[in-house]
Amino acid sequence: MDGHGQAESFPYTRVKRVIIPQDSDCVWVRVYYFSREYPEFTGQSSQWDDTISYRVWSPNETIASGSANVNSLHDLFSDGPYHGGTYRVVDEIVDYSSLTASGDSWIDLRGTATNISDDAL
Repeated sequence: MDGHGQAESFPYTRVKRVIIPQDSDCVWVRVYYFSREYPEFTGQSSQWDDTISYRVWSPNETIASGSANVNSLHDLFSDGPYHGGTYRVVDEIVDYSSLTASGDSWIDLRGTATNISDDAL
């Protein structure tokens, strides 16, 4: 999810359901935090501190969830697959064999970002 260009100081949320086909053994879950503002407008000296959160869940459980303020991630950001600073927070293989034994299943993804005082989330 990329909140670039969203309204300032209002949470922007996207939810996506991914269908997992019958007889699938596992799902690889990777979650990244990224900020287009890195490195210029992140860190302790920045007056802008965007907030980000995520949740990944299956029919049986929450697989992963978390939240952070972007400025606190400044020293953890590095170059990665997204423009700006990137930090991988989840890298997990989830067993789906019992959930897909008799038919398709699903995994839901939610990301929320709040852009503080500018439009470069």
